[in-house]
Amino acid sequence: MFFQFGGEGVVPEGGRSEIDSTIAVGNLVEGGNLEIVCVDLEGNLVCANAHGRELWRATLPSRARRPPSIADFDGDGERDLLVTGYFSKFYLFNSEGETIEETAGFSTNGGATLIENHGRLSAAIPGADGNVQCVTWRKEESTAPAKVEWGMYRFDAQQTGSLLNQPDSMVSQTAIEKDRETAIARLERLLPGLEQGVDELEVQRKALAEKGASLPEIGAMELDLLEVGKRARDLLENRATSEMVPLLTTARAIDRGVATMERARGQAEAVMNRLEEKGPAPFLVWESNPWWQIRELREETDPFLKSERISLEMYRNETESAAINLMNLSEETLTIQVGVESKGEGGKAPEVTVFEVVSVPTEVEDFSDDALVELNKGNLVRLSPGETRQVFLNFAAGPERSGTFEYEIRFSPLLPLVEPAAFPAQVRVHDLDILDGTAPHLCTWGYLYSSLLKDFPEETWRDRISHGNNVLVVTSHDLPTGVYDASGELVEPLDWSMLGEFIDTRPGLDILLFLKADFVQPAEKGFSEEARQKANKTYVKSWVDFLASKGIGYDRFAYYPVDEPGLSPGLVERFIDYAKDCRAADPRVRIYTDPVERADLEDIEAMAPYVDIWCPNRSGFLLKDDDPRMEVMKREGDRLWTYECLHHAKHRPPLHYYRGLAWLSALRGCTGFGFWSYCTHRDNPWFYPENALHDYLLVYPGDGVVTSRRWESVRDGVEDLRALSLLKKKLAENPNPEGEKAIEGALEELGRFAILPNGTGDFSKEGLEWITPEMVDEEYAAYRRHRERIAELSR
Repeated sequence: MFFQFGGEGVVPEGGRSEIDSTIAVGNLVEGGNLEIVCVDLEGNLVCANAHGRELWRATLPSRARRPPSIADFDGDGERDLLVTGYFSKFYLFNSEGETIEETAGFSTNGGATLIENHGRLSAAIPGADGNVQCVTWRKEESTAPAKVEWGMYRFDAQQTGSLLNQPDSMVSQTAIEKDRETAIARLERLLPGLEQGVDELEVQRKALAEKGASLPEIGAMELDLLEVGKRARDLLENRATSEMVPLLTTARAIDRGVATMERARGQAEAVMNRLEEKGPAPFLVWESNPWWQIRELREETDPFLKSERISLEMYRNETESAAINLMNLSEETLTIQVGVESKGEGGKAPEVTVFEVVSVPTEVEDFSDDALVELNKGNLVRLSPGETRQVFLNFAAGPERSGTFEYEIRFSPLLPLVEPAAFPAQVRVHDLDILDGTAPHLCTWGYLYSSLLKDFPEETWRDRISHGNNVLVVTSHDLPTGVYDASGELVEPLDWSMLGEFIDTRPGLDILLFLKADFVQPAEKGFSEEARQKANKTYVKSWVDFLASKGIGYDRFAYYPVDEPGLSPGLVERFIDYAKDCRAADPRVRIYTDPVERADLEDIEAMAPYVDIWCPNRSGFLLKDDDPRMEVMKREGDRLWTYECLHHAKHRPPLHYYRGLAWLSALRGCTGFGFWSYCTHRDNPWFYPENALHDYLLVYPGDGVVTSRRWESVRDGVEDLRALSLLKKKLAENPNPEGEKAIEGALEELGRFAILPNGTGDFSKEGLEWITPEMVDEEYAAYRRHRERIAELSR
């Protein structure tokens, strides 16, 4: 564990594991000095002084992901420490690390909010099930005033203001003043450059205005593209805009400001060049890379800006995507109707669905151009002056014959005397059926009953199955729990009706994973182990028989007893205990597990005798070429999959994080992959999150399912592996060195895209700055090149 305190790095003695959230800093021990308190992911609660020397340590039964709270909870005049986490109690410690209270509670991923409640100090604690428990420890004889001395979560999760607003705090302002002075000095050095940038943009603006005034038929029209320049002028005038705060506090924000100015200049130059080539128009249209953020016009050399036609290659029953940017050059809001016309071949041409790209908030309170919303009934897009928007197109080929199909995508502004812009597209459908290729197993955890999509079960399933999501997780919500008596007999018959409905409403599913630890529980405490084993065997037999009645044999389901063994101490041992129980009840039932990085080689070898389906975490196991744990899994298991669950999910580049995981899984010998999660909770991903959970969701709720760039990219990964399997089938019948070379080259280049540093380090520091639009363009070209070669060799 590493702490930064007073500008110097210190490490508390005896720190063992990483912490997942912020630390708590406060005057816990009397004397006026500040202490550092944290709890790590192994349940170690540590209190250290300002120099990093450990004062005391306590051990909790499991991990915690939020900092402790410091206050006088029981009113005895001395400060206490409240700790919540993944255990069924709330723990209250005194300043010496001794337990004062163990209050019955629930597992929580959140921290406590402290409330001054009519002279009493209460803690409101959110549970993982969505409930909130309010707890008070104050005794009747307490005389000390109830007050929140060290506030937590003021303004944001970084505890901004938690100490600065305390009048009697001992915090030194030296470091804060130094940082502020440094930022201001850097801003002062930057101002001449900003002023020069504004002057240059003004020159460009005048040139465009003069050109606009001379345009025939349209009349005098000032083509002012300087919305970015206007923001820069606001900064120079010292306006207290929202952009002043990050500019004065972080050097990176200043760097981004410089980059913005440079892009604005390049944008103005590109527009002038485009006008020279295309003639006068109130808006511009150009092709864009569909797998990156909306990009404004850049340099003249941008290949997409020069593109005259969308060109796609695909298989029958496959979907391919394209994107087109629209930029409003006028000073008026434009409404543009989008239309798609197929030339020739009638209904045989691939169907086209048009989406508008919508920017959505993320967990770091910025935006990602991720949501894809189907156009309204009028097929209309509105653009403010100077605004760039993007339409995203899905071309879906059916089972009909192959061929080359021509389209015209028309953009018609609702203005008199203005000609629409037409952008052509050519789609070549190979005489290959993507469905003839072997589908990988794709698992994206989706608990429909607890999500905002719960009212759209049929549409949700159609969406998932169309994207290749053929592995589903079934939770305790859809499974009965067997209650047994002292003799091991079940008290009541098992009701499998909810599981039956789950299966019947999801035609086409392949494998079910049953996430449930205890199948049975005693009617009363104290029953024997023999009784439990007998009841467990009865339950498993009933379960297996019911699945067989639904046409689901042993090869199409697996027991999933523990999530992510290795995440915290004891999970590996719990997995083995539950797996032994299942093996004893029916040795033919397959068992699934998804270990994470902290599961070491010894853990993997200990679990191996009980595992049929391995699904190791990508960032914990697949990034190295020679991880010995992977060799154990390949040798001992029946199937090998992988999955990923990194935060900042809306910012992960679609090509090598989402689509790339399919190729990395194939490179490592896996036959399946997946992501957390499709839909699992009620947080609304359209809005700024209360917590980071909704950033993981691959789709958005609306009047049905709203897709995303990330989800479409996952579908592409599934189709890539289907195409790859088609080539492998052909080579099995007719060996061809060129085909083998093509497969090896695709796996090496595309598979290793997913090993790039897309968050394996500290994303909160690196952000998206490690990747450039040019890099994404190169990746997109590589995907298309390899897919075209695979199709050519498969015919």
